[in-house]
Amino acid sequence: MKIRLDHVSASQAGDYFQVLFEFEKDGNGAYVLIQRQFEIPDGGLCYLETHDEDYVGHFRVAHASLHRNRFHLELRRTQGADVEVLFDSTEQTYHKLRRILRIMIPRLEVVEAEEAC
Repeated sequence: MKIRLDHVSASQAGDYFQVLFEFEKDGNGAYVLIQRQFEIPDGGLCYLETHDEDYVGHFRVAHASLHRNRFHLELRRTQGADVEVLFDSTEQTYHKLRRILRIMIPRLEVVEAEEAC
């Protein structure tokens, strides 16, 4: 799945973390939601939910990378393993997104600058 979404938010409530990419701020339309909790042992699973039912459930993350305007998630499953979200955000929102994703996915690769071709 590769999608462009125009709104991103990242939040924390105690031991619960969430990142939400949406098409519109009002919650109608396409979206990608990633959640992780640390209250009880869960084997390192992240919960993923999207508008596409093929991408809903608890998954292990094989690889994840965050660029300034792109998030890529590779799940440990045979079909539909890749999720790529293109987005725009302010610097403040991006820094919060990066902090929350690093907690949720400790092996997150953060690419600070794109290489020139």
